[in-house]
Amino acid sequence: MTIRMLLNYWIGKKRSGFYVFLGFCASSVYLAGFLIQSRQPRLSLVFKRSGFLALMVIILLIFIHRNLHALHWFLEHFKDTDRLPKKQIALVNSFCMTLFLTVAFGALPAAAFFFEPLWQAIGRWFASRTSLDKAVYPALYMESTPIAPPDLSGILGEPKPPAPWIVLLDKIVRAAGSLLILFLALLAVRVLLLKAWAWITKPRNFDSDEKVCLTPAWTLPSEKQPAKRRLVSSLFGSYDEKIRQKYRRKILILARKKKRRLSASSSPRQLEEAVGLADEPLHRLYEKARYGREKCTRDDWDSL
Repeated sequence: MTIRMLLNYWIGKKRSGFYVFLGFCASSVYLAGFLIQSRQPRLSLVFKRSGFLALMVIILLIFIHRNLHALHWFLEHFKDTDRLPKKQIALVNSFCMTLFLTVAFGALPAAAFFFEPLWQAIGRWFASRTSLDKAVYPALYMESTPIAPPDLSGILGEPKPPAPWIVLLDKIVRAAGSLLILFLALLAVRVLLLKAWAWITKPRNFDSDEKVCLTPAWTLPSEKQPAKRRLVSSLFGSYDEKIRQKYRRKILILARKKKRRLSASSSPRQLEEAVGLADEPLHRLYEKARYGREKCTRDDWDSL
């Protein structure tokens, strides 16, 4: 029973950060093998193999964990449903997991041929066992003397400097390429900062709509998808989103201080009563941001 409780606790969340950290460690070991390749070739080979195998195993663990997490979420979410075939669902999932692991472990040796240095080590081992390397590649074992290139300066003359327009065009292309690389780097940094900020400010007890709602896993092609609201030219979203984030943070901070567990189906007014939030301007602007047809303005945000 204790092992089952620990397993349910572990797969109750996605644990993406933990697996990302393990993948970073495995990649660091593989990179360390590259850095010491010239000084310690044997130790470098061990580091590279260990890092590659660890990364492959971590990828498999991520898929296994996501599958178990999805199954756990489904059974936990519909536990009150009448006649839910839990054993049949677990049996089908076990069969699918067995098939997936069989295919994955069967494809793992094949994937090693596309990565250095495993495919080289396997190739050297196979060549040493079969002695095919000398037969197939005899030129690798033949001694050759270097040949000096002929001096053609007497025939062609001294090389002339490039034309000024060629030099100018080269500078323009280099400057444009540098600006493009800088722009892409800044764009990548902005995307990473937005992702980090969204992860920091996301609610921990309820979703972005302030309560857990059942959403279909797929929709029919005829169903109309809701139009996404465009963000204004602001770093962290529109004023509607800022007001909703401020409201969520305030609710969560008060709930954490008073050690209150929020209900997933509570309305905004019920959430405020549960944590003791008495801020009528914030409630009014929050309802405007969430339900109103008119968007919030800079004056509304400044009033908070």
